[in-house]
Amino acid sequence: MGRAGVPPEIVAAPEVAAVETESGTAIEWSMGPMKLGTVTRLSMSAGMRREEMVINPALRDGVEVLLQGAPALASSIGQMLTNSYTLRFTAEASRGLADGSLRMMPSKLGGIRANVINEKSRVVSQASLDAVSKAGAVTLAVWQGLAIITAQKFLADINKRLASIERGISDLKEWLEQERLGSLQGSLAYLRHLAEAAQRSDLTEADIFAFAGQLESIEREVQQSMASLEPSLDQCFVEAKRMTLTGRGLKEHSGAAQEQVLTFERRAKEFYLAAFVRGAAIQVRSALPLAQGVARLRLDELGADLQRQGERQKAFLNTLSTRVPELQGAWSWDSTDEEHQRVLRSLLHQAERNLADGACSVNEAVRNLKERFQAEFEQSHAPLELVATLDGTGALVRLERVLQDG
Repeated sequence: MGRAGVPPEIVAAPEVAAVETESGTAIEWSMGPMKLGTVTRLSMSAGMRREEMVINPALRDGVEVLLQGAPALASSIGQMLTNSYTLRFTAEASRGLADGSLRMMPSKLGGIRANVINEKSRVVSQASLDAVSKAGAVTLAVWQGLAIITAQKFLADINKRLASIERGISDLKEWLEQERLGSLQGSLAYLRHLAEAAQRSDLTEADIFAFAGQLESIEREVQQSMASLEPSLDQCFVEAKRMTLTGRGLKEHSGAAQEQVLTFERRAKEFYLAAFVRGAAIQVRSALPLAQGVARLRLDELGADLQRQGERQKAFLNTLSTRVPELQGAWSWDSTDEEHQRVLRSLLHQAERNLADGACSVNEAVRNLKERFQAEFEQSHAPLELVATLDGTGALVRLERVLQDG
């Protein structure tokens, strides 16, 4: 499907022809002036590798019918026994799949109208059909099935990510308010369900719009949770700067300082947990045929929130660490002062280690997702190549995406 849940335009009955290429005969299909792609016998070049794809029903049906004419490519009996073919979609078609510029919509005159939309959302090419031909429907099925390529990339490590969030919730369960705990657990269960559906690629257009609304709710809720924690984290920093550490009441001063460290650590952990859920929601959104521009924007916003928390955290820990020597009683022994200082210093080091783990995990998740966005963006501007392997009956048994190493 195209972005925003809109099926792509590649639906008008494509023109199919046998053509001669540098590597031999190929089956070429196009629509009007737009060349969509070709089917040739498998010929892998150096530096190429293949990644296997999950084959959903739409993808299976579309590829099998597109390859029905593949035996005609054979010039010998030996070649007729070959059962692997390369499907190469043009860069223009590949780009349209990624950015949603290839769309299909009902025609007011009946049947299907195929539109090519430019960057200003204006129709620059159009074709109207009385009915969708078998060939057109097949091409649409292929294009809908190809959405699973992106889904597999973005969902590759989602189960690991969700399991990590579950562990984080378990660690913080005793501190979390029941309402917030239930909200996080509910969001996590929904994201897991949605990720599984996306991996199966059995979503209808109605499902996609419904899921998009739920993702909006999840992202908004966890973003609000993060925002609600920031004032209390800022307050911990303010207290770390102004709290009294020297003079009468050494135990009270020491206890207050330790409590500030524990409070900051608990709230920072909850902040990272909410950020992790928010990142997982963005990751699932990225695997759906929705506008990736929105996911990229949300990811940038999350990155900015994490950077601000990182700076806040560093300032809090550094401020209190530099003040440890101030922890002295009015009439206490030096050894007593040193013991209280040792306890506070140890607590600060432990908090720093604990929070570094959480910050590292969520920042790594954000970085990986950004890298995936960039990789998919670059891939979408290059021809898309698939290798299809059929069995003796012509049934699709394996489908792989061809990637360039390096």
